[in-house]
Amino acid sequence: MSPAAVPHIVIFDEPADDRFPGFESGRPVSEFPFWSKFTVESVTDAMFKRFDYSRIKIPDGDIDALCGVLENTGGDILVAGRSGNITMPDTVPLNGMSRGKGIVKLQIGGVPSDLYLIGKSDLIKAVRSLSEHGNSPGRIPVLLFEKYFFDGFERIVGIGGSSFLLRDGFEFFRENLRFASYLNDPLFMEFYSGLADTPTEGSSVSDRGVVRESVLGGGCRICGTIENSVIFHDVVVEEGAAVRDSVILPFNRVEGGCIIQNTLVLPRKGGGIGAGSIIGGTDLTTNRSFPRVLREGLTIVGEGIEIPPGSRIGSGCLVRGPGSSGRRIRLKNGCVLDR
Repeated sequence: MSPAAVPHIVIFDEPADDRFPGFESGRPVSEFPFWSKFTVESVTDAMFKRFDYSRIKIPDGDIDALCGVLENTGGDILVAGRSGNITMPDTVPLNGMSRGKGIVKLQIGGVPSDLYLIGKSDLIKAVRSLSEHGNSPGRIPVLLFEKYFFDGFERIVGIGGSSFLLRDGFEFFRENLRFASYLNDPLFMEFYSGLADTPTEGSSVSDRGVVRESVLGGGCRICGTIENSVIFHDVVVEEGAAVRDSVILPFNRVEGGCIIQNTLVLPRKGGGIGAGSIIGGTDLTTNRSFPRVLREGLTIVGEGIEIPPGSRIGSGCLVRGPGSSGRRIRLKNGCVLDR
């Protein structure tokens, strides 16, 4: 590799699993909605458009095919990343960066990242080794980063830029909720203004609607109160409803009289949160079934779940499953309900 060359960056796409309870199992993280009107994939592509970069999915579970793709990618040294960590590294520090000995972990803008500098042959050996130990192909990307790289890196190199971690449902919620504060950062806005926007209808806020310290995606109709929240596109919040410290993903309807706090509501097609329901709260309960994800009181309402009117769902809860029985829900703090 010449001194001025930037190593090829490969981003491993990873599937939703128990780290993302409530999401459709196996769904690629790259397809998740992100920052009110984008996807993880579209933001990642924009972050790395200055670099020699490619996204890698394991072709139909074929490890030999994956290793063949890696063999024909870039030079002898690669930068490996994952779809669960959106990074925006400065260009110049990567120029001519030599790996030295072992695996090098990159810290970006003072924040740990899951970008690693590694020899191509070592990466291919790692992939084959993990597959030979009986791990399913879908687990390979997760094990690469959470075991092989994390346990095996020999030094950390700090470079400038930004790192956004979304390796599980809690981090996904947190990074989306922080989005409003990022809009006050001139450096972030320089990048954000260059993102390819998805055309959507404008949002409307009625005379009785209130929006404070929040971000709205396109096509929203807000007649209730939104505070310190991120509302994705095509969401309706009816009069008398209140959403606080929460992230509401696309195509949800929050009916009148609802109170939602410290909650991640995943996407659905029509329907949503029935009138008068109370979800989440200020209690910091950690869920015993999913302590890594449902912590600091976060509650998650899973994809496609409709919440019947008058339901009560506490802090640190998870509601998931293929459908709804139509009966209102009563769920104490820290509990899980499979519908």
